[in-house]
Amino acid sequence: LALAVIPFHLVPSSSHLSASPPMTVDASTSLWKAIFMASSTFETQHDVKKALLMAGFSFVNGWVDALCLIRYKALSTMMVGNMLAFGPAMVSFVTAEQAGTTSSLPNPLFYVLLLLHFMLGVSTCRILERRYGWSGKHFAPLVMAWIVLHDLLESSSYDFLPKRWSALRLAPVFGFQNSMTLKKGFGTLPWCTTSYVTTMAFGSTDLVLDRCSMTVQEWRKLVTAFIMFTFMILGTVGGAAYNALAPE
Repeated sequence: LALAVIPFHLVPSSSHLSASPPMTVDASTSLWKAIFMASSTFETQHDVKKALLMAGFSFVNGWVDALCLIRYKALSTMMVGNMLAFGPAMVSFVTAEQAGTTSSLPNPLFYVLLLLHFMLGVSTCRILERRYGWSGKHFAPLVMAWIVLHDLLESSSYDFLPKRWSALRLAPVFGFQNSMTLKKGFGTLPWCTTSYVTTMAFGSTDLVLDRCSMTVQEWRKLVTAFIMFTFMILGTVGGAAYNALAPE
């Protein structure tokens, strides 16, 4: 999980982008030139770095959540999956108690605490930012130390938490991450959300129906969605492969 240490100080300070030149991406425009000109992430050298950083965040989040899903049966970077897992875990726990057996799913309290720890990370990030003027360059060493400490504890005999419950240590870190990227960086969560998948399907359909013609704004959204989707898939495959080759 040490791969999740990200240089937060590189996160752009604002998600607002300069106005794009009036342009329509169509069949007469070179595809690569269209991508370069139409995608907001490639208009300037700064935006190239931003695109690479977005891709990196998406890759790392996919990697980490693949490992967390395998090791902890939970997610550390995104809470929707944990909220959904809480329902079946709660029902399984109650029915197992009534039958006098053991539930095959994690204790529902695990998912509640995971959500609360994540929110604690977001709140702590906000307090440090507003009260003490912290930014990405301040959070970077904290995140680095936190992740490394987690890995060391989990691989040692001094970890007092059961393996699954050690995921609670990771949730606040990714609360920091999401808070920084959503409010101060990209203006979006740093991984491929369902909205990106919807944008891909929506934009691709319009591209076909309009015979490869699309406004610069819509093309920009489509390219960004494909970047986030592609690198998150690569991250999940990479994380799962790493776990298979080096499970401990």
